[in-house]
Amino acid sequence: MKKIILYTLLAILILIVTVLPISAQTPKGQGLIRVTDESGQTGFINAEGEVIVEPQFGGAQEFSEGLAGVLVEGKWGFIDETGQMIIEPQFDDASNFSQGLAFVGVKGPEGLRYGYIDPSGQFVVEPQYGAATLFREGLAKVTEPNYTGYIDRSGEFVIEPGFQQAFAFKEGLALVNVGDKWGYIDETGQVAIPLTFAFATDFSEGLAAVSNEQHKYGYIDQTGELVIPYQFDDARPFQDGVALVGQAPPQSEDPVHPWQGNFTYRLIDQKGQTVTELPITPSGNFVEGLAPVSTPEGRYGYIDTSGQMVIEPQFDVALDFSDGLAVVSVNGKMGAIDPSGDWVIEPQFDILQPFSDGLAQISVDNKYGFVDKTGQIVIGPQYDFTGQFSEGLAVVAVDGQYGYIDQTGQMVIEPQFENAAAFINGLASVTVNGKAGYVDPTGQMVIEPQFLYTFEFGENDLAPATIGGEERYLNRDGSVAFDSPGLYANDFKEGLTTVQQNGRFGYIDRTGQVVIPADFQQAMFFSEGLAAVAVDNQWGFIDPQGNFVVEPQYDFVGDFTNGYAMVMKNNRAGFIDATGQVVIEPQFEQALPFTEGLAAVQSGGLWGFIDETGQMVIEPQFLQVNLGYANQKPVLFVEGLAPVEADSGQFGYIDSSGEFVIEPQFSWVSTFTNGLAYVEIRGDDGVTQQGYINPQGEFVWGPLVSPTGGLFGSY
Repeated sequence: MKKIILYTLLAILILIVTVLPISAQTPKGQGLIRVTDESGQTGFINAEGEVIVEPQFGGAQEFSEGLAGVLVEGKWGFIDETGQMIIEPQFDDASNFSQGLAFVGVKGPEGLRYGYIDPSGQFVVEPQYGAATLFREGLAKVTEPNYTGYIDRSGEFVIEPGFQQAFAFKEGLALVNVGDKWGYIDETGQVAIPLTFAFATDFSEGLAAVSNEQHKYGYIDQTGELVIPYQFDDARPFQDGVALVGQAPPQSEDPVHPWQGNFTYRLIDQKGQTVTELPITPSGNFVEGLAPVSTPEGRYGYIDTSGQMVIEPQFDVALDFSDGLAVVSVNGKMGAIDPSGDWVIEPQFDILQPFSDGLAQISVDNKYGFVDKTGQIVIGPQYDFTGQFSEGLAVVAVDGQYGYIDQTGQMVIEPQFENAAAFINGLASVTVNGKAGYVDPTGQMVIEPQFLYTFEFGENDLAPATIGGEERYLNRDGSVAFDSPGLYANDFKEGLTTVQQNGRFGYIDRTGQVVIPADFQQAMFFSEGLAAVAVDNQWGFIDPQGNFVVEPQYDFVGDFTNGYAMVMKNNRAGFIDATGQVVIEPQFEQALPFTEGLAAVQSGGLWGFIDETGQMVIEPQFLQVNLGYANQKPVLFVEGLAPVEADSGQFGYIDSSGEFVIEPQFSWVSTFTNGLAYVEIRGDDGVTQQGYINPQGEFVWGPLVSPTGGLFGSY
């Protein structure tokens, strides 16, 4: 059972700055720009700064095909460029229009279901899918927990579900995979390029990077012909006629990866000819014509597609451009620059978080506030903690108590709770006297505090909760939707969750029906379409119908992650693939999941790393490795670095050659996320300081002594 815990905010440490973009050109050729006034209401101005649509909405999307989604009292509708409401607010979620249709979400008995409307607001495809995407090239990808397929504008499946992963169509082809092989399908669902590649990427400017079993990359055209031979160790998408490619040192015999260092990079044209050699290393992709690069000294700048340095290396951190801005850091302060390198938001913040509902969280001197997309401080740093804005409100902490503010900084729910979470689907979990309940946006207690633990209301509009020792699933009004048919109530994963009955485990669906009988000694959640179950103390894997894909035969197993699962036999760990084939024989004391092509394994009480062939590439030497999570998946090597504990008892970071890039010096560390990692330093006096470092080991924020209630308060 998941608890409301401290430090959850680490999971959202993604430093991305966006601006309110100029919309797609309207039929009149006039672009409109979203703006938010001091009261937190959103409207639109033109390029001359004239107000075209008065600020009046709780949120708004950019214009697309003459319409823009707007949020009114929690419901989405659509306006035209004069501000006239064309489609009345009625939807619980909505996208932009694309190719004449927009997907919208409507809450029902099965939770949020998606369908498609036309510009009049009429449903062309009724709400029925768990997830939906925009129409591209006449097709849209729709998803349920156990399948992905493509529909046409009438809602008919043009491409029947059947692939483990399927991506949006790009240039007439969509990337798909089955097992460990990748290929492409056309818009009729036919396999256009056979699934023969070890890995593949989307098409861009007529070419796509693909790799062979030796981890070498080349480029194919849309017929599947290899037009640039396999030769690269890193290959990026084409943009403006050029692509970034990287080469490992000539002496490298085993498969290598870009983060192993010593790569040389160049720009090539579509014939594979070198346009220019790059003296420094790219740290991102070309986006909006620019790519971040780093010098050996750890300074970041930007090059254009000719390889010219257009923004000189000068930053401690530099991220990809997005909507005309890039987040950068100088001397531990964060701001944002435009493509000319000029400051749009001056470097002044200890932390600059992602924008949400038009505002971004900032931190100055360990106090939190919010800034808008022009860099103007809308809510001054004053709180011990702030969460991100969600549904127009943000959690704040004052003197150890939690409440909520609106986008003007007005305290709308006074600090009074021991813990508080973000609003999701109109409700937020709060804790009073050690019991959890739910409040609405007015602060009204909708579900009285009575639970030991609570979950958020999920995709099925149900929340597991524990009350009086009983496990139940709640409706949004606090009524019991159904008692757990078993001993525990858990989160749903891939449409199913475990249930315990009479000491055995099975699975229920979102209606509470037992769909896989409780015949198993133990059971885990579904992951990548398979779930681990135990029979007679032996573990195997079943599919969502309850059929064994891997017969029970192992002493213990882990979830499938990136196509592999750890298995243990006779107290030794190895790996299998999704067919049950043993790819690395059990031989280690422990093993963790593969991330970025490497897995941590324990041998002789110490930890080292193997590659996907089972080759030991970093000899066992570390006391401990710190596993992190991203998108509910375990990760270890992230952005080329892994946190490990040296024999000194201090933590540092190694690269995939096993060399310490950041020397051991911390009492605790996390994995890197978008260029930053959370670390702790414990002094001789027992006081712990906390902050964030960049990949060079430099503090970009902190270190600061944790305030009461933890560095991040409660979330």
